[in-house]
Parts: sequence; C-alpha cells; structure tokens
Amino acid sequence: MVIKRRYRAGGQFDPPKVKKSDDLPRDKSWFDPSVDLNKIKAGVSFVESAGGQSWAMMNPYSSATGLYGQLYEGIKGMPELKGMSRKEFSKDLNAQNELFDRRFYRGFTEDETSPMLKDAHDLYLEYSPQLPESKMPSKEEIVVLSNFLGRSGTRKYLGYVLRDGMPLEKGLPDRFGPGAKVPNHTPEEYLKEYNEAATRYSKTRNLSRAFASFVFDPYK
Repeated sequence: MVIKRRYRAGGQFDPPKVKKSDDLPRDKSWFDPSVDLNKIKAGVSFVESAGGQSWAMMNPYSSATGLYGQLYEGIKGMPELKGMSRKEFSKDLNAQNELFDRRFYRGFTEDETSPMLKDAHDLYLEYSPQLPESKMPSKEEIVVLSNFLGRSGTRKYLGYVLRDGMPLEKGLPDRFGPGAKVPNHTPEEYLKEYNEAATRYSKTRNLSRAFASFVFDPYK
C-alpha cells in the first residue's frame, strides 16, 4: 500500500495513559467515561500525522504541529511549551500529550477554550434532537471534529451542513470554499480515516497480554 503524504489544518498508537487525578473535571455533569481519550488520540494521530511520521509532524500549509495537528500559533504561549520553538514542540511527544489531555478534560483558561469533552456533550445534547440518528455523530466523533474544525466549525457543520443540507463550501467557506488556504479532507473523509484507525487500535489493544510486545502496523 502506498502512503500518500497528507496534511490537515488542525503517533503513537498507544499514547501515555491520562493522569486522571490531575485532569478530571470538578463539574462532572458532562463527563462521559465511555468517550475513550486514548482511542481518540490513536485515531487522530493517524489522520493528522500518519501515526507520528517525521515528515508529517509540521504542516507546511499552517501551524498544525505534532501527533494531533495542534496549531502552534494558538498554543505557543502555554506553560507546557516552556518557550520551545515549533520545531522543538514537534519533537516533544510529552508536551503534545499534556496539551491534548488538558484541552480534552479542562480546556485552556488562557484563551477561554472549553474542554473538548464538554463541547461534545453540549453539542450532542443540542443537535441529536435535530438530526436523524443516521446522521448524528457520536460524542467521540464530535471530539474528533472539534480537533479538526474547532467548536465553532463543528457547530456550523452539524447545523448548516448536516441539519440544513447546505453545501460544505457554503456552510464552512473559510475551510472548504474557493478561497480556502489549506487543502483539507471533508469532515466525512476525516471521520472515515479516524474510525478506521481507531478501530484497528481498539482491536490491537484488546489482544491477549501474551502479545504485549506486538508491534502495531497502522498501514495494514
């Protein structure tokens, strides 16, 4: 199988376990333990960086950097980065994971970004009554879309595109219209790649402990 270089505006297939004592929210009304952060990180890292391939860790079209395509321009002032350059951040998997975990569970107070898990909970409650079950993304998929499109972009996709039937280039013109600066997969293509990778990760993780040294090949 030939792997094409692809970039997203927005690794390791068994990411470090989350330090839940540090990251669990105080307000647990929106906390859903069925949304598996490690599975999300595995799938997103495949779509964003081909599982952490060196050639995909710095997007040439935007500041998307690292395993999860985190926008360096938006996070370079975060304490986890400790003043490191974009190139340094692209090589620091610990910093990338710490930032992704914080955004997932706690958000960024620095720019008032809410937790992705809370966004998924809120958007699911808002749009699931408005969309047929066949069209409604799961909470897990909404987290993935939020990483790809941002909360505002995900809301527009759910409302304008999935609910109202608006063409993607009109519903999200900055991303998919004629003037879009970054070549992107559609949300449908992004989720398809994500789900395929996340499913392979889940199957691998569920293997017997006797195969703990098994090396996962995401391209098979």
